[in-house]
Amino acid sequence: MALFILLCFSCQHKEGNGGDSQIHKNLISFDNKFLRDLTSEELNNYTYGKGSIQKEQRGDTLYVTADFPWDGCADMEGDLVYKGDSLTLVYRLKEEVLCTEIIYYRLQYKILNKEKLDYKLKVEFQEKGKTSTPNTV
Repeated sequence: MALFILLCFSCQHKEGNGGDSQIHKNLISFDNKFLRDLTSEELNNYTYGKGSIQKEQRGDTLYVTADFPWDGCADMEGDLVYKGDSLTLVYRLKEEVLCTEIIYYRLQYKILNKEKLDYKLKVEFQEKGKTSTPNTV
């Protein structure tokens, strides 16, 4: 019985559009927050998915921050997808609520990286288990 309880609590399940699949075990934490409004020039030259990404390895942890414009009232959850020397930082909506305004978001990923590998990074929006148009920042 104790083994059953331990197994039930050892898996971290996600809710929202992703269903009952698991969040990758190397994702220590994820946070999304409002960074700023777009300037009038940015609004006039808006390109979906254009933004910036910063990474820093500290000890066994890789800290990645991605800033980019997106829907103004989204609440997101994060995940990871590894493929060779590439690491895709996935984000998806917790609820299917979208607004017409566009703002700059900051996504922050804290990732276990004991091997200290220098991954090629990209950020992608995922909807209902399928990755949409790549949002490479």
